[in-house]
Parts: sequence; structure tokens; C-alpha cells
Amino acid sequence: MEHERYEPFEEGRPHYNYPLSRGIRKYGLDYYECIVLEDNLTEEEAKEQEKYWIEYYDTYNNPEGYNYTPGGELTPWTKFSESIIKEVKSLLK
Repeated sequence: MEHERYEPFEEGRPHYNYPLSRGIRKYGLDYYECIVLEDNLTEEEAKEQEKYWIEYYDTYNNPEGYNYTPGGELTPWTKFSESIIKEVKSLLK
């Protein structure tokens, strides 16, 4: 839901400039479909399967893909805006 409702449209959100967010702004949300490929996995299994599916669909190396990493982790260059940091801090209080 983050990718659909907030990230593509609210500047300053962590994933605002990620490829998927840019694609949603360019093509519209109706252009995309969310399909659950697997369920009932442990967190470790989910990370491994994420890597598998990213490689299977070539969404990391393919210039038209939507993944910044081969899967299972945040990018090392993920930066959060000051407004997001303040929002999270206030929610934690």
C-alpha cells in the first residue's frame, strides 16, 4: 500500500524517486497489478524467494526493471528525509 498510495505522490517520502513510484506517476496505478506469487513463508524463506523471483523476472539487471537490489535487503544508499524521520519519531512517542 505504501508503494501505491503515498510513495509515488508525496515528495520527500523514502521511495518517491524509486522506479516503481516514477512508473506509477507516469503510467497510472491501473497500469500495474499486484500478484502474490507465494505465501505462508518464514521471513528467511521470503527473502530467499524474493531473490529468486527478482532474478527469474530479471527486474534488477534489466534497465526497465523496478528493483534496485537483487533482493532481500534495503539499498545501502537509502536515505530518509527529515520530514519522514520527524514523522516516525512522533509516531513512536
